[in-house]
Amino acid sequence: MREALAPFTEKSVFMLLLNIESYQRTNLSVLSHLVNEKGFRCLYIAVNKPSSTLIEAYRKEGINVDALAFIECSVRDTGSGWPTVNPGDLTELSITISKSLKEMPKPRYIHLDTASALYIFNQSDTIERFIHSLTRKLQVEQAGLVLVTTTQEMDDKSLQRLRGFSDRELEL
Repeated sequence: MREALAPFTEKSVFMLLLNIESYQRTNLSVLSHLVNEKGFRCLYIAVNKPSSTLIEAYRKEGINVDALAFIECSVRDTGSGWPTVNPGDLTELSITISKSLKEMPKPRYIHLDTASALYIFNQSDTIERFIHSLTRKLQVEQAGLVLVTTTQEMDDKSLQRLRGFSDRELEL
């Protein structure tokens, strides 16, 4: 994983194509490398699981959770203090990402976990416009993006379109 992530910078967009079996292990490896080893701050868009569950798991695995900030999209307000956004409201998500990034020191990146889950709440073309807008915004803001998708939850057409936004694709 270190070798695959070595070229990641604040201007990178990496797409992780994961199967369900490797999902948790790979997320841990990516966070460990980028946060613990490379010193990135991470804005974690939690679409798949609530931040409380993630923080607990990441802390147990030795991830520097103090370098993580979250945007909750998997549950309504949990009292965690993190911004909560409906995953069907990509405009609000974009605004919240912009506000959150402004508060984070560099180097930083966004970990979108998982883009494939957004397809449950939104039309394909809406998600693709959102990802396109996000990648352009991040170039200006100098923040990288790790776009996590699970291969079992994506149709080929949508997967191909998302590939067009990434600099590098890692299939695990």
